[in-house]
Amino acid sequence: KCIKRSLLKVIGEDTLLEICGRWETPMLSIVSCTVNTPTLQPYIFRTYGHPSGSESHYRGGCNHKVWEALQASAAAPGYFQEVSLGPLLYQDGGVLTNNPTALAVHEARMLWPRERIQCVVSVGNGKTVSEVELNGVKLSTRLQEKILRIIDSATDTELVDLCMRDTLSKGSYIRFNPCTSYPYSLDETDPKKLEQMSQDAQLYISRNQTKFEATAKVLLAKPSLKQRFIRNWNNLIIQ
Repeated sequence: KCIKRSLLKVIGEDTLLEICGRWETPMLSIVSCTVNTPTLQPYIFRTYGHPSGSESHYRGGCNHKVWEALQASAAAPGYFQEVSLGPLLYQDGGVLTNNPTALAVHEARMLWPRERIQCVVSVGNGKTVSEVELNGVKLSTRLQEKILRIIDSATDTELVDLCMRDTLSKGSYIRFNPCTSYPYSLDETDPKKLEQMSQDAQLYISRNQTKFEATAKVLLAKPSLKQRFIRNWNNLIIQ
């Protein structure tokens, strides 16, 4: 209830479609996960509808309120209760798609089927790098460890990253994901670790300043004369 009150105070009762038209926002997808279906499924809260003839592989909708979408997408198991909207129960999208880049690419291709994807920016929440010592490798694991490994693999983000690097054309995929000093938990409150988290981020930014500037340049680039001509021509054909 506290989260709901906070979201309502900031966002109000606007629906996803209403904020797109009122605030002139870019098209936005918010990913959640349905948990009372026969299998876990991604659910995409959208601020847009797909063009005629385009149908996404993923279930979703654009008539929910923004605060409902945010609450549903952030309902992390163990921290928050499942969110009930109509007949479906929702949890954090990271339960199934902790790195939703592939979903974003699919949605973009449904929205602009005739366009070449020029830039995809993926932002991670950090990864911990540790050396594996041979004498520390176990020949067997306990049941609890097996379960934790399965959970880790389900929420892994790096495999999607590798697939995107192989799938998208060179230079069109950019990933920002700092190496962190600790495997920070979602509810971290230790002041020292929070300070270290900030330092990790600042160090990553300073070391990748050129990459950030190059990315901004690509994102702010205006369509070329050829691109504008092709887009106008395609619009005439559709009409």
